[in-house]
Amino acid sequence: MDSVYFFNIVFYFLGNPYPTAIGIQKVWAFSKSAHAGMAPDPRFLWNPEEEINGYKYENSYYTLSSSNGVVFDDIIKIEYPLNTKGYIEYKKIGSEVNFYSPSREILWTKEYRSYPRVSPSGNLVLLIAGDHNQVLLSDINGNTTGAGKIDGRFLTDYTFASVSLITGVLFSGGELFVLDSKGAIQIKKNLGSEKNPVFAKSVSLSPDGSKIAIHLLNTNRDSVIVFGEKGEEIFSFDLDTIYPHKLNLAISNTGEILVSTPNSIEFYDVSGKKILNLKRTSNNGVYQAVYHNGNWFTAELNQEILFIDEVGKILKKEKIRGSDLPV
Repeated sequence: MDSVYFFNIVFYFLGNPYPTAIGIQKVWAFSKSAHAGMAPDPRFLWNPEEEINGYKYENSYYTLSSSNGVVFDDIIKIEYPLNTKGYIEYKKIGSEVNFYSPSREILWTKEYRSYPRVSPSGNLVLLIAGDHNQVLLSDINGNTTGAGKIDGRFLTDYTFASVSLITGVLFSGGELFVLDSKGAIQIKKNLGSEKNPVFAKSVSLSPDGSKIAIHLLNTNRDSVIVFGEKGEEIFSFDLDTIYPHKLNLAISNTGEILVSTPNSIEFYDVSGKKILNLKRTSNNGVYQAVYHNGNWFTAELNQEILFIDEVGKILKKEKIRGSDLPV
């Protein structure tokens, strides 16, 4: 399926005595199928061709500046940091992990029997054991960092904060770890116990890493719990039904939450009250991403990209073709 990157800049029009207004304008787009994008807007310092590593299309990985991809398949896999150059290659069943430069020069090889998942900035690599009960922690050079490893009962989700270098790792038994930029443990919690078992399914971090949202099943109820930067519970709310799988969540720095379910997009305020419930016209919403950039939320719904502020107001809708829907 074709796909397009959408990158947007928030404009702040300042004036007295009027309050600040937010406008959203598309400044760049990229077609994976054509391997080409819009020219960078000279009005902005941000240059996507310099800042973005690359993308996957069909069975190949491409740098943003090349139309010649690196092929991967069911055996050879590729992971890459979004905002740092280079890529990681490994085998589905193998004993080593390799890191390559953009020019395909091998920079290092390490003996890991794990599946690597790399943060957008490349500061931390999660090396997930085959049984999903342990995660080794490495830097981009393949060296052990931070806590070295974390253990739990079957990893179900992980997340990287979009602005800060904070990482969240969640195991199904309720073991939650929040890691700093070097992989040291900032927060370690067990959300369940033998007397009160849980099935933890989803985790999200606010852009600055100060809020954590957890989606879990507890006593036949699907709930979302929000924690602060010291691990303290701030508030929680129940979802309308039980979802037997991960849900994509986005949480703001102040605690508002956007939830993507198979049938809808739901917005909750900091008291846990549902403010928005936007229905999908087709049942294709499982694992559709939602996102918060520090100023507003964004999500795909019914062939439109929605931009939503932190009180649940829709700021803008961007119509996209069916062939360009996010994958």
